[in-house]
This record gives sequence, structure tokens and C-alpha cells, in this order.
Amino acid sequence: MLVKSYILIIFFISNALLGQEVNYPHSIAQLERQVDSLIDNNILNREHIIDKWIDFYQRSSQAGLLYNSKYQKIRSLYYTNKDDETKTEITKFIEAIPSNTYPAIKAKCLKIYGEIEYENGRYYSSTVSIRSALESARFAADDELIATLQEDLAQVFEKVNRTDRAIQFYQRSFKLYAQLQNKHSAQSCALALGRLFMATYKLDSANLFISQALDLAKELRKKNIEGESLIEKANLCLKMRKYEEVTILILQIDSLLKNEDADFLKVRQYVLKGNYAMLQLHDSVAQYWYRQAETFSRPGFTYFIDNFINTNKADAYFAVGKIEKAYDLVKHINHLNNSYSIRNETEVIDDIYNNSEINIRNKEIELLNIQNQLNRERLEKELLIKRGLLIENNFKTQALSHEKILREVHEKENQFSLAQLDQEKKLNESLKRENELRKEALQNNSHNTKLLWIGIFALGSLLSTIFYLFYKQMGKNKIISRQAEDLANINKEVHHRVKNNLQVISSLLDLQSLSNDAPEIKEILNESKLRVQSMAFIHQNLYEKEGANQVDLSSYMSNLIEHLESAFHKENFNLTITKDIDTITLHMDKAVSLGMIINELLTNSNKYAFRNRENGLIYVSLKKLNHELLLTVSDNGIGISDSIDFHNSNTFGFRMIKAFSKKLKAKVTIENNQGTTVNLLFPQT
Repeated sequence: MLVKSYILIIFFISNALLGQEVNYPHSIAQLERQVDSLIDNNILNREHIIDKWIDFYQRSSQAGLLYNSKYQKIRSLYYTNKDDETKTEITKFIEAIPSNTYPAIKAKCLKIYGEIEYENGRYYSSTVSIRSALESARFAADDELIATLQEDLAQVFEKVNRTDRAIQFYQRSFKLYAQLQNKHSAQSCALALGRLFMATYKLDSANLFISQALDLAKELRKKNIEGESLIEKANLCLKMRKYEEVTILILQIDSLLKNEDADFLKVRQYVLKGNYAMLQLHDSVAQYWYRQAETFSRPGFTYFIDNFINTNKADAYFAVGKIEKAYDLVKHINHLNNSYSIRNETEVIDDIYNNSEINIRNKEIELLNIQNQLNRERLEKELLIKRGLLIENNFKTQALSHEKILREVHEKENQFSLAQLDQEKKLNESLKRENELRKEALQNNSHNTKLLWIGIFALGSLLSTIFYLFYKQMGKNKIISRQAEDLANINKEVHHRVKNNLQVISSLLDLQSLSNDAPEIKEILNESKLRVQSMAFIHQNLYEKEGANQVDLSSYMSNLIEHLESAFHKENFNLTITKDIDTITLHMDKAVSLGMIINELLTNSNKYAFRNRENGLIYVSLKKLNHELLLTVSDNGIGISDSIDFHNSNTFGFRMIKAFSKKLKAKVTIENNQGTTVNLLFPQT
């Protein structure tokens, strides 16, 4: 490399002295390579060489190479720290270049102008230049340049403590770098985002971006970058009080940076160890590591290191409650800042003296620009507030409409309950009339028997009367039989109509669910539909089977479970419900309660037991034990959380289960072993 540098120096000096022809680059790529070589090898007369290229390209009308040569000259001046001359060349270049031509070159020049302003503390002017560069880069559709400029803007906003704006531009830049597969720049942005989120105590977001930065650093296989990411990860774990993870990370950092020559990384490594020891209340160990960090202080580097070390020490003292020591360190830091400012005072005064008039005009222009920017931002904030109020009003309107729908559903449920009670009253009255008719028939039979004995003892003269009365009684029995059949038909018709009404209600709930986009309302309506359907199966069973309000549980529960299994069907999830049901009949009242309990238990298992799973199994059993019945519903899901107390829970589902269990006089037990098992033991009669 040294030989190559000497050859280049000799080549350019000889050309300059002898007046020979300069070797002009014939392409933009070749031009960039030669300028990079001039800068890397620190050729002193490189601007003179580039001026010859510019003159040649201007005479030969090679516009592309001409403007690229002017940009390369600006680059060369910038790297030699000739800020004023660089800014003058940029201003001339921007004025000279035709509008809407070579936007990428224009953007790169404005980027350099913004960097100069940033380095000299003129942050607003830097922002204006970078934004102008960003517009040109977008016009050129240069994604790499757009990402770089957005990162520059983020750094400016970070410098002036506009963390929210800095985060926005870092995120945009990170997204573009990721799309461009620029892992090095993406890693830098991710780490910057992690630091900003950590500073604002958004620790989850900080963890996400620092982890991404660490992954990218491992892919790049650069120890310094990976070490920096590991240090930030350890700092985050310190904030989150995850001391075991900090211990592991410190060991990884020590191993990684063992043979690395990176002074500031070493300083950060030792400060991290000091902070960790301080939070563990090991003051002597902490002071040892802080002293190790201070050994890297040296002229030109001391102020920054001292400030960094003392700031971390102050924060650590404050975190463990040593307020006085933290206060003393803050005073020391302020003293260091004042001393550092005084060192540069003479240079600043000279600069102000030489440029006072220009600076006054520039400051006035910057002040007006700042005022315009503030007014613009104030208007944007007012618009955002108005939009927020509109969104809030829309949300309130939607919430009110949802509440109205819920009230209507509850009213319909109440109406259905009242209608069911009326039907039950009518059925009771018909049963009472049936019993009265039976009593009358028994009394008539007894009276006829007496007459028969009287007729036997009253000789044959009364035979005709006895036959007449017997014939008359037969007619009455036929009437009673027909009435009994009519009553049975009426009873079946009642059950049939109740079942149809319940089906209508279920359909209405289904339609209401389809017309509503809110997931919570859909879920409530679907659960209500399943409850109504479970009662409808009771009346369907009574309609299809013979018997006075006695429900065949085997048939009823099979229909109910098959219906629920079909209703629970989802894509990418396989639910299997197995059943083991004895042949048992139960009164309609108890069957309704039992069906509602089964519906709620299966619904809860489907909703909560199989989250993030592809399949599930539910087992339903009903067994007769002497004069009692045992209902068992179990699943192989995640089980009920220990924090949930069934007997004290106020959720709607649990309240329904407890209410119907009380109606059945059932004893409820819940087991939580490789899933959830619920047992209900209740009397059959």
C-alpha cells in the first residue's frame, strides 16, 4: 500500500511539473475510484488535478462527467476540513446545475452541506439542507441515498433531543436498509433505535431492536459491532433488573473483546461492569471497574470519557439511593463541561468577530424559518387534535350502538324467558284438568260397581237399567280416551312450536352476528345462539319421543354435542369431541339445566383451552351411579390458571354454570391435570 502511495504521488507531481497530459477518467465509476485513491493517499494537489478534469469535461461537453467531477471536488474539500470553501463550491454547484437534472449528485452535495452545518452546531440549517437533499434523492429514486439521508435527519433530531422525530426517521431508514440488504447500515439503525427506546423507557421496543442489531452483527461477523450490541443488550437487562442475563452477557463480552483493540468499547465494557457491581451493592468492585475505564483517558479523548464515566456513576449512585454522591458527581460533570467550553472560548469569539454580520443575517433568516416551522407544527398539532376528537367521537358512537345492541339482545332473552314461563303454566293447567278427569272417571267406576251389586240383588228387573248405564259409561270412556289423545297431541304441538320459536331466535341471533363487524359482539351473539340451540334440542327430543316431559338424555346430548362440534369448526384447527352416555331419561327442567351447563363447558374449552394449537380433544361422559348422575367434561388443553377461582369468579359463563348447578343441586369439582376436568354429581329425581 505504501509503495502504491509513493507511485501515485510521484506520478501526479511529475505530471504537474512537466505539464504533461493528465489521465482523464472515461467513466463515472473510474472517476470515483481515482478520487477515492487521491483522498485515501492524501495527495496534496488533488483539487488542482480535479480542476483539470473539470476543465477538460467542460471543453469536451461531457455533462455527466463534468458534474460528477465538481461533486468529487466538493468531497475532496470536505475531507480536508475546508468548510467555508466547501460550502461556497456547493452553493455555486447548486446554482449552476440545471433544474431536474442530476438529482442524485445534487442530493449528495446538499448532504455534505448539511453535515458541515451539523458539525458546527447549526442544527436547523443542517435539517433544511438534508431535507432538500432528501427531496432530490426521492426524485432520483435512489433508495440507498434516501435511507442515508433519513439516518442523517434522525441523528440531527437525536442531537436536539427530539426523540420522537429521531425514532421516526431511524425506523424509515432501517426499513429501507433492510429492503436493500444493507446489513451494516441496518444494524447501526437498529442499535440507535434500541438506545432511544431504552432512554424513553419503552423497554419492550428497545429489546426488539437491540436483539435485531445483535443478530445482524453476528451475521456481519465483526467483533467490534457485535461487542457494542452485546453491551447495549446488557445495559437494557440492567434497566429491566434481569441480573442473571447480565452476568451471562458480561462473560460473552469479555470473551469477544479479549484481544480487540477498541478503546471506547473497552471503556463501555468496564463502565457496564461498574454499573452492574453498583446495582449489586458491591461498591468496591464498582469503583475498581470505573478506575479501569478511567485509565483510557488521554489528551483529546479525556473529556468525553470522563463525562461518560461520571454520568454513568451518577446514575448508578442515584439508582441505589446514594443521592449525595450522585449530586457531587453531577456538580463535577458541570465543572468539566464549563472547563471544556472555556477551552474553545477564544476560537468561538474569533469566529463570531470575523463572521458577525453574516451570522446576524443568517440567524435572522434561521429565526424566521424557525418561527415558520413552529407555526406549521402548531397547525399540524391542531389538525391532529381535531382528528383525534373526531376519532374519539366515532368510537363513542360505535360504543353506544354496541351497548344498544346488547340491550336489545338482553330484552329478547327476557321476552323468550317470559314466553317459556307462560307455556309452562299452560302445561301445568292442562295436567291439572287431566287429573280431575281421571278422578271423575274413578268415582264413576265406583258408583257403577255399586249399582251393579244393587242390580244383582234387585233381580232381573234392573238388568236393563244396568246395561243402559254400562253403555253410557263406555261412551264416556271413549270421550276421555279421545281427550287424552288430544292432550298428547297438544303437548307435542307445544313442544314443536317452542322448538320452532327457539330456532327462529337462533336464526335472528345468527343474522345479527353476520351484520355486525365487532368481534366482541359476534362472540356474544354466537354464544347466545348456542345457548338457545341447546334448549331447542330439549323440545325437539320431547316432540320426537313419547313421554310426559321426560327427555332421553342419550339422544339429546348426542345431538347437542354434534351441533357444538360443528359450530366450533375452524380452519387450521381440528377439534374432536368424544362421548360416553348411558341410556337415561330426565325431566325436562333438569335436562334444560344440564344442557346449558354442557354448552357452557364445551364453549369455554373451545375458547380458552386450545390457544395456539392445531388440534384438541374433549371428552363428555354421563353415568348413572345408584340414584345419582355423574357428568364429566374434560379436555387436554392448557388448563385453568391457578389465579382463577371458579366459586368466586364473576364471569358470565361461570355464573351460568354455578346457577344451573345450584338448580340441579349438583356438587361441582374441577381438576387441573394435563388439561381441565369438570365433574358434576347430582340426584336423578
